[in-house]
Amino acid sequence: MQGTHSSKLFFLMSCLIGASIFIAPNTALSNEALTLQPLIVTGKRSASLQQNMPGNISVLPAGDTFIHLVDALTLVPGVMMHRGSGVEHLSSIRSPVLVGGAGAGSFLFMEDGIAFRAAGFANVNALLDAQNEHSARIEVIRGPGPAMYGSNAVHGLVNFISQSPYDETSDIDVRLGSYGRYRISANLASQKPGSQKLGSQRDDDAKAYRLGVTLTGETEAYRAASGFDQQKLKFQSGWKGGGDTDYRLIISANHLEQETAGYASTYRDRQAAKMNTDENAFRNAESLRLALYAETRLSGDRVLRLTPYIRYHDMRFLMHFLASADPEETNRHYSVGVQSAITQKINASKFLSELVYGVDVEATKGELTQIQTRPAQFGFLPGVHYDYTVEAETFAGFMQGEVPLSATSQLTIGLRGEHTAYSYENRTGNGVFGRFFRPTDRDDDFQTWSPKIGWVNKIGAQTVFANLTRGHRAPQTTDLYRLRNGQTPDAIKAEQIDSFEIGMRGIIGQSTLPLSYEVAFYKMQKKHFHFRDSNSENVSNGKTGHEGIELDMQLRPTQNLTLNAQLSYGVHSYEFSHAPNGIVKGADIDTAPRQIGHVTAIWTPNDVSTLTLSWHHIGKYFTDERNSNDYPGHDVVDLTLVREIAEGTFLSLRVFNLMDEKYAKRADYAFGNARYFPGEARHIAMGLKKAF
Repeated sequence: MQGTHSSKLFFLMSCLIGASIFIAPNTALSNEALTLQPLIVTGKRSASLQQNMPGNISVLPAGDTFIHLVDALTLVPGVMMHRGSGVEHLSSIRSPVLVGGAGAGSFLFMEDGIAFRAAGFANVNALLDAQNEHSARIEVIRGPGPAMYGSNAVHGLVNFISQSPYDETSDIDVRLGSYGRYRISANLASQKPGSQKLGSQRDDDAKAYRLGVTLTGETEAYRAASGFDQQKLKFQSGWKGGGDTDYRLIISANHLEQETAGYASTYRDRQAAKMNTDENAFRNAESLRLALYAETRLSGDRVLRLTPYIRYHDMRFLMHFLASADPEETNRHYSVGVQSAITQKINASKFLSELVYGVDVEATKGELTQIQTRPAQFGFLPGVHYDYTVEAETFAGFMQGEVPLSATSQLTIGLRGEHTAYSYENRTGNGVFGRFFRPTDRDDDFQTWSPKIGWVNKIGAQTVFANLTRGHRAPQTTDLYRLRNGQTPDAIKAEQIDSFEIGMRGIIGQSTLPLSYEVAFYKMQKKHFHFRDSNSENVSNGKTGHEGIELDMQLRPTQNLTLNAQLSYGVHSYEFSHAPNGIVKGADIDTAPRQIGHVTAIWTPNDVSTLTLSWHHIGKYFTDERNSNDYPGHDVVDLTLVREIAEGTFLSLRVFNLMDEKYAKRADYAFGNARYFPGEARHIAMGLKKAF
């Protein structure tokens, strides 16, 4: 009954908000109001107005989340994150929640345009490398990315934009909460506010430095024998070189030690939900990224951006999700790469107004071992499951041009070609081992072409947009070489998705009390979908369909009250049948709720206090591919109070799960049993932040 009422309320709010967009008077806005549209860089690797983007994009503040930034990404329509223990999570962006190679390779997570991990070596827990505490904002694109981005930008991309090294503000933020949770974060600038040397008219010899340090974790945790400690470090430097060139150096490092709680058999019984049947499960990881951003102005109104980078990742963890066999995996990889882009303004041409083109090159060497010490379980035999190395090379070229159609209309046309080559070496026995198949040494390569075309038309303060895009991802190395019995690498192909999107964004009403919104409808078809089913068997070359509507809006009915809503309705279905695991064409893909919603009311009774009430809704979804088991969905309410107790000093109190709902952060069905990551009972967090 509760789910029925929630569903009715969800759709009622959707209808009311949608009606308000088209019924509200289209009052002209001043130029000052229009300039409030935020700048983004993800669209074409250079600053541009959000309103000119030929597709959807969401911009989020990065530093206000507590410990885990999953909370922040729920503010994007069409996005759902399933959180496990500590930093573990699974992602969904215009998709079901995906696991294995599909979960790792379908989403591109980046810091300032550089992927956290190499394309063929991604991990489903991609956000453990993110440093939202030291970012200015998060930019999210749902669906295939622009021509500048290749493999893994299939269902969406998330770009963490660092604070500028020339930002003169510093802050220290301390947050403590239930279950021994803590986050201590500091962002320190090299210059004090008001410095003229590092302003917009800085001297040629001016240099700036910025240091960010975060200590975060939980010493007790909600569930037994779990918790984590993580340390993050980010160093930035900016300076001006000869030849009218600007440089920025970013070094990011992460270290994680985590005790992991596995799946629980229930989420309704609080005592049973707190138990941990995998007390030896763990996840330890470390990473390092270094990137040098160089930007120089060339003749002919051209700008060259060149970014060499290196990355290193090392991770060990117990695979607690594999039917109590619990093998241990170790994986690591090293990468070196260069991104380049030339942006050319063509003011004299009536055909092109801007052209962006460039080349991306990356080389990676990685290795993986999977070893089981426990007794045999469901065909998982003790011993070495896998032990291999892979050398990978990626070469890509892209071009994207803007074609003005009229004074208010513009066409964007882009194309990306990408070549990926793998050289695989097996370091253990070849052939079948229990449920597994270990290929002999081999080389594989994949070529993909991803065309993009987008259209933008401005009508006063409103912008109508549409885009037709194709996204690709080369198979993950685990897709190709960590096979199940009966598979061969030759059957694995590059995944391809075709996406059509049409939408509208803008501001309606007086500039003092505006309604801002973005509404988008999408339809996508995907083929060569490689995924893992509920019995941990791999399925190759599947076809799926995805369509839905998303709404992101902000309404300020009074000077003291702001209402935010992110609502989505999506249908994700199998477009093929597969008898071994009961997949029927037209059935819903498992772990794909049709309804997702987040509504927030922000009340500011005075200049120093803010009260925020947030409602998060997840609709019913199936937990297996046969659609024979399901999770009813849930509604969770949070309450946050922030007060400025002195100039630049903010005290906060947050109550999570205010109504003490019994819910599952993730519901799953595997090896014949329902299993869950239980949601936490009502708990609190307090914070103290000083900006100077």
